[in-house]
Amino acid sequence: MAFASHFPNTFSGRALEIAEYIRSGSQVTAENLAQKFNVSKRTIYRDLDLLRKSGISVQYDNLADSYCILDEPLKPRDGEFQINRRCTTAQLRDLILATRCSPWMNIEGARHGLDNIIEMFLNKLDLTQRQALRKLSQACEYETHSPRNSTLERDLLRALADSVMNNQTLEILVVDNLISRNSNVQIDNWEDYSVWLRFDVHNIYVHEAVWYFSGFCHEHQQNRSYALNNLMNAILVNQQSATNSLN
Repeated sequence: MAFASHFPNTFSGRALEIAEYIRSGSQVTAENLAQKFNVSKRTIYRDLDLLRKSGISVQYDNLADSYCILDEPLKPRDGEFQINRRCTTAQLRDLILATRCSPWMNIEGARHGLDNIIEMFLNKLDLTQRQALRKLSQACEYETHSPRNSTLERDLLRALADSVMNNQTLEILVVDNLISRNSNVQIDNWEDYSVWLRFDVHNIYVHEAVWYFSGFCHEHQQNRSYALNNLMNAILVNQQSATNSLN
């Protein structure tokens, strides 16, 4: 077999077959490996760890949902990057705490992407480390009495973040906070009271389970702060006109 020279003498024949099977290009997961070789997933993880320790670069490709063996670094696609730096399990512990116990995890459609990133790190660990950190991940939960945020709020938050990252002005469709805070005002259609403003986002924060953002408002020529639930739309100025919908 092509891999024989890489393995120590005590390496199991099953692991050699696993390496060849992964190399074949088939979609390979721990589940179907366990079925194919009639062993437990725990045994498969142990064999994969032996492959890595022997110098075979076995990695899990979350996009392809399959294990693969890398002979050379893959060229990142648009929007992707390769991490080639060392980190510690303590740092990964802190990352899990920061994400799993964050209100961002309460945003619909955000958790899956974050879990995939964490899983990429976990696949680099040995079985004992992986089990310990998965246990921590399952133990962490962000709870709030507020209803779960919508996909619109998720997309608005991402637009605010892109504005900060790219140092770009946003055009925001927002309800004036003074109106929305007045409990004596009965309004059936909040959109009728919203206005377009040119806004430079400086901060995004959470207070009492409510998202807020602040920055410089060009129309008012001063710094202002708004609650996310008063924001109807947000568009990077250089991308679209303010008459177009975020969706």
